[in-house]
Amino acid sequence: MMKKRSVLAIGVLALLVIVTYIWYHGETVFLSSVSSEEISVITVRSGFTGHRFTISTQEDIDYIVENIQSSSFHKDGISLLRMGSGFTMSFSDKHGNVVSEFILNGPQYIRKDPFFYQTENGDMQNVMDYLSAIDDEAK
Repeated sequence: MMKKRSVLAIGVLALLVIVTYIWYHGETVFLSSVSSEEISVITVRSGFTGHRFTISTQEDIDYIVENIQSSSFHKDGISLLRMGSGFTMSFSDKHGNVVSEFILNGPQYIRKDPFFYQTENGDMQNVMDYLSAIDDEAK
């Protein structure tokens, strides 16, 4: 009887470890459940300048959303208790509901608490440059 419980406990623990490993190392695509046409406004706060600005031109929204969607990411560590941010972005639909919110922390990293995500197949430098140019115009 005791032997069966031990085998069962080890089996459950092994299954839990496998599921956690797959979940943690799985691929993530940000904004995958929404098209750029469904986004009406992107609210951005620059951690570099402290400025806050909105993007409502459909051409700008399309560019940003499509570039983010074209990259896949994987978890790269815990973001809790770490300071600093690049561009904090909030994506809202036509009804004003926030669809997604995350921080573009650098050309390779997105922060969505409690994790950092690193790109596997893309580079967010073009999005960072695009947002920096809009931030400079908004001054």
